[in-house]
Amino acid sequence: MLFNGFLFTSLQAQDQEITVSGVVTDAAGPLPGVSIVVDGTTQGVQTDFDGNYSIIVTDENAVLVFSFIGYLTQSLTVGSNTSLDVVMQEDVQNLDEVVVVGYGTQRKATLTGSVSSVGGDDLEKSSSPNLGAALSGKVSGLFIDTGQATPGADTPAIRVRGTNTFNNSGALVVIDGIPAREGGIARINPADIETISVLKDASAAIYGARAANGVILVTTKRGKVGTPTVKFNSTVGSQSFTTTPDMLTGAEYMDLVNVLNVYKLPVGEWATAHSGRGAPYTRLDNGEVVNPTFTTERINNTAAGDDPWLFPDTDWMEEVTTKSALISRQNLQVSGGTEDVRYLASLGYLRQDVNFKNAPKGYQQYDLRVNLDAKISESLSLDVGLYSRQEDNRRSTRAANNIFDDLVRQYPWFPAFWPSGELGPDIENGNNPAVRVTDSPGYIDTNNNFVQSNIGLTYKFPGVEGLQFRGNVSYDKANREYKEWNRPWTLFTWDGENRNSSGLTAAQRGPGDPSLRQQHTTKTDITATFTGSYEKDLGDHYFKLLGGITREESEQQFFGAFRRFFLSSELAQLDLGGAEGQNSEGRGFETARLNYFGRVNYAFKEKYLLEFVFRYDGSYLFPEENRFGFFPGVSAGYVVSEESFFQDALPFIDYFKLRGSWGQLGNDNVAAFQFLNAYELSATGLGPVVTTAFESNVANPNITWETATSQNIGFDLRTLNNRLTLGFDLYKNSREDILTVPLKTLPEYSGINAPAVNIGEFQNTGYEISIGFNGGQEDGLKYNFTLNFSDSNNKLVFFDEPALEDRPWQRETGGEIGRPLLYKYDGVFRSQAEIDAETLDYTGVTPLLKPGDARVVDISGDGRIGPEDKQRTGGSAFADTQFGFNTSLNYKNIDFSMYWNGAAGGYSNYEWSFMSGTLANVQRDVRDRAWSIDNPNAYGPRLADRGDQWYSGQTDAYLITRDFFRLKNLEIGYSFEQRAIEALGAQSLRLSISGTNLLTITDFPFDPEVIQVSNDLLATNGGDNNRGVSGGSTANGGIYPMLKTINFGLQVTF
Repeated sequence: MLFNGFLFTSLQAQDQEITVSGVVTDAAGPLPGVSIVVDGTTQGVQTDFDGNYSIIVTDENAVLVFSFIGYLTQSLTVGSNTSLDVVMQEDVQNLDEVVVVGYGTQRKATLTGSVSSVGGDDLEKSSSPNLGAALSGKVSGLFIDTGQATPGADTPAIRVRGTNTFNNSGALVVIDGIPAREGGIARINPADIETISVLKDASAAIYGARAANGVILVTTKRGKVGTPTVKFNSTVGSQSFTTTPDMLTGAEYMDLVNVLNVYKLPVGEWATAHSGRGAPYTRLDNGEVVNPTFTTERINNTAAGDDPWLFPDTDWMEEVTTKSALISRQNLQVSGGTEDVRYLASLGYLRQDVNFKNAPKGYQQYDLRVNLDAKISESLSLDVGLYSRQEDNRRSTRAANNIFDDLVRQYPWFPAFWPSGELGPDIENGNNPAVRVTDSPGYIDTNNNFVQSNIGLTYKFPGVEGLQFRGNVSYDKANREYKEWNRPWTLFTWDGENRNSSGLTAAQRGPGDPSLRQQHTTKTDITATFTGSYEKDLGDHYFKLLGGITREESEQQFFGAFRRFFLSSELAQLDLGGAEGQNSEGRGFETARLNYFGRVNYAFKEKYLLEFVFRYDGSYLFPEENRFGFFPGVSAGYVVSEESFFQDALPFIDYFKLRGSWGQLGNDNVAAFQFLNAYELSATGLGPVVTTAFESNVANPNITWETATSQNIGFDLRTLNNRLTLGFDLYKNSREDILTVPLKTLPEYSGINAPAVNIGEFQNTGYEISIGFNGGQEDGLKYNFTLNFSDSNNKLVFFDEPALEDRPWQRETGGEIGRPLLYKYDGVFRSQAEIDAETLDYTGVTPLLKPGDARVVDISGDGRIGPEDKQRTGGSAFADTQFGFNTSLNYKNIDFSMYWNGAAGGYSNYEWSFMSGTLANVQRDVRDRAWSIDNPNAYGPRLADRGDQWYSGQTDAYLITRDFFRLKNLEIGYSFEQRAIEALGAQSLRLSISGTNLLTITDFPFDPEVIQVSNDLLATNGGDNNRGVSGGSTANGGIYPMLKTINFGLQVTF
């Protein structure tokens, strides 16, 4: 009976099984890979290549869930059906995302300009403490250049589409609608970012006289309708240097110095002297006994390392730097709201220590943001944004970059510390890095506070749909405090006998007495903007009109004071200093701008698209008659995929849009008030001292802005059911009226300090590619891959340089900006026989050639080597090619992201005079690459004291590019199931581990992302009238490199 009952039940269950089959399609045809799951179970199948599926259910009430990336999920009850065909609908919100543009937003499908964007979530994953650095490789056409990576001083230069002028090439940054806010983009908390959009072509013309170098629009997060959400995010990690220079040991350096001494002897005696270089040598020509700088015994004892008192051997990197320094970031965010009031509040903290032992506390940042949106009535709404950021940075009086340079230069046979613990001696000027990294010599406190606020009212005109007016006012205040406390410090020398503290003598180094300098800068910015817009959709016809006016006012005040002769080196207060030698200074300025702008958009059937933008700008930088300028831009788009002939011919392409643009933009990012005579004060007199004023520059009353003409063509394409996207842009930017000094008209030897005039011309061309591919199953593996590639090529068309008709190869015009002037390297003279056989005359550069000296090419062809044989070569320090590749994978509760970026084309000269001499230590590869008696077939010329050679820094032998491919970010996260965290009362809980700069592929000997140039010079492209940052800038590794980090993260939402 029991068996019969079981059999009956089984047969009854089988009788209820229903096989459901069908075909899943979209507008283009069958859709493979669609997931079909029985709701509430794990039972599921996928459609085959032709969109077919078949699934068994046990109940007519079963619900089938159809899902696929990029399409709306559908749920269908089986009922009595055994055949269910489904047509999937595209997720329009996914495919038609809204992009922030100047003074508004647009649907991406109707964009006609070249605009790229990146979401805040992608930037948060970078784990970078610097938002500017986090953008590297994220957006096509955006070039990020870092001069150094010291915490708190690592703000990079940001260029849109490379270098577009030989003056300042920095992009305009607009934060929540306000241009050029103090504090910039670098230190904004990534958790506060909604999107960042980059306007790269004529679309930027709406920002007029500051838009020629492109515009970066930063939009911060705002509250959304819903119950209050509390999100806490914490990361704590460790950071270390990506790379440090590999220097010679004490014994190796000593031997090298002895070798360099051999090279000062007559060439015929080199072999004999070299073989016994650690012992006295008697010269054959005059009988002089030459003693070695370091004896063989001392070298051997130093290598043995048995006596650190008498034979120290110091690894300065090991003694001064740390393998691990703390980095920590916490953020608390509260958001929510109703249809009438929405809010978001964010509180953040960042701490980043420097990788030096016993260093001051480093960089700390606190930031608070509150964004509020309120619906006052059906027609009137209010939005408020409040933001405050406090940056505190205490560092040693010697900058981290200089300390790093000291570590490279320091003699390895100098002790950092004596075996008894006291500090060792200095190489020069008291610069023992072991003490200079600490606050014993004093400290520098830099405290920056930014308070930014804006309030806006939007009024929708009743009875006229689409008509609205908006007013927005921002009030920003920035306060910068600088305190520099310098005091003497103590180093110790050894008497050479007593091997304990009794044998050490203290010696004061640094200033003779303590001194204090304090400075305070305050800046107030007020911006008022009023816009009116009208939007109308008439079915096939759509248009939108926008017009507005902006007024900006700025005031800055500066005050500084200095005192010395303090009562104590521990009392750093101005009132405790002496009266003698004290001084004070102060200055201020006020500026204003007035701008009118507008935009017209028209679309016919969302197939034919047209946009016109303009701006009429007035700038305080120019005289009244040249103060205003008109900057127009026009762009058009054609959605070819909407045409029936295209759909018939290429049905596999889901979307294809052609677009093009032309516009004129301005650049007033130049030194202020050049149209006015400037005066400086001087105190002079044979008897009584009289303060007089003298003219310090000649004014140019006709100065005006640079004018940029932007041309762009491109296309956007989607295929494979919108899973594969492709974007391409080709551009040409021409610049005229660039401010430059007329070197030909008034050369420097004339003694006249000529004013800059608008005569320069420049050109930049390039292309950009962006590719995306996504797919997967909603309940399985989901993936997304993106690739972007940008290449730019600039040319200096004209500036007033001498004709150089007898040596045109030395002209800057006609080639890339920043090309250094160097001899073309042609190998080395490997022996005296080669020198004897040389027919070129080298007496113009050296009275005597020696084996190992550099050969160079006689460019002029006159049979002699001289300055006329130098040529422009290489390029600037800026990379001209950048790319990024991102992988994002999600499988159930696990998420994985990996991001690579790279660059090519940025030049540096891996050579400097100290590399070839006895004034500093030498990198190991510098020694190994050089010709020597033991290595006569090496690539490079011999090392030598500066006075014993002519070629150091003069040839392109070591002019190399900083090409690299880097694993920029890697992150793995796990999100807990809801049931596992119910006890916490949390909605979600995610743990993660991430790393930045984990792997670098490069031939460059140091960190390739770091240009050994100050960040200020990078930001201004070398400074006004300097025609770019030269690719001949020295790279010796003496710079704070990028940091490799490992972070552990916690994210919990309530």
